[in-house]
Amino acid sequence: MDPAEVEAVSAALARVSEALAPPEESRWIAYEARALLNHYAVRSVGEKQEVRRLADWADTLRDLPEWAVRQAMADYRRSDAPYAPVPGEIRRRAERLCQDLRATHAKLKAVMDRHAEDGDRSGPLGAALRAEEALRAGREPDADCVELGYVAQTWTLTEAGRKALWAAQGRTRPVGVR
Repeated sequence: MDPAEVEAVSAALARVSEALAPPEESRWIAYEARALLNHYAVRSVGEKQEVRRLADWADTLRDLPEWAVRQAMADYRRSDAPYAPVPGEIRRRAERLCQDLRATHAKLKAVMDRHAEDGDRSGPLGAALRAEEALRAGREPDADCVELGYVAQTWTLTEAGRKALWAAQGRTRPVGVR
C-alpha cells in the first residue's frame, strides 16, 4: 500500500475503534435505565434495592459503546414489548448494533496487520502494532509506542483497554499472570 492508503486505513481504524470504545463513566446508564423502566409496570422496591437494580444495569452495559446502548433502549421502548426489559436484553440488542462495526474493525485491522507484516513498523501504525505485541507478551509498551500514537490508533493503555484487548484474545489477564 502507498502511504496515502496506509494513512486512510489507519485513520478509519482509529475512528471505528473510537466508535466501539465504551465511555469512561457509566452513571448515565442508571439514569437511562430508570427512564426506560418508567414506561412499564415495574414492581415497587425499596431505595436500596432500586440502587442495586440500577447498579446491575450499569455493570451489564458499561463495556458497550454509549450510542449502541442508547439505541438499544430506544428500539426496545419503540417495540410492542409488554414487559420491562432486563439488562441482558438491552445488551443483546446493543451487541447486535455493534456487529457490523466490529466486522469492519476486524477487516481494517487485518489490512493493517498485513501491511505491517510486509515490514512497515514505523509511524503511528507501527507503534500501535508494536504496543499490541508488547501487551500480548505481557509487557508494557515502550514509551515511543505511546508517543507515536498508540493511544489514538488502537486500545488505550487504561485498564479497560487492556481488558478489551485480552478479551479479544480470549484471555482474562495478561500473559504470564495466573
